[in-house]
Amino acid sequence: MSDKIGLFTGSFDPMTKGHVDLIERASRLFDKLYVGIFYNRKKSGFFTIEARERMAKEALEHLDNVEVITSQNELAVTVARRLEPRSLCVVSVTVKT
Repeated sequence: MSDKIGLFTGSFDPMTKGHVDLIERASRLFDKLYVGIFYNRKKSGFFTIEARERMAKEALEHLDNVEVITSQNELAVTVARRLEPRSLCVVSVTVKT
């Protein structure tokens, strides 16, 4: 495997079909794509981190080169340094009410 590693981050609260579509597209660009669920326990989300992780793994199980990881109270760049990706894909979703 080459060193084409990517990190696709978000809160995924919840994981949507749009997220899955973007992750599928990103997975074709990398040999290994980490989907990072980032969270802060002090902030309340709609779903628990455990539920978000389970939903993400189920939604992405058809992608062999994708691995779901979680990170608490860390910046994406800190996690990226550990994974040493060549590219960083960041998703930010804003919901207007």
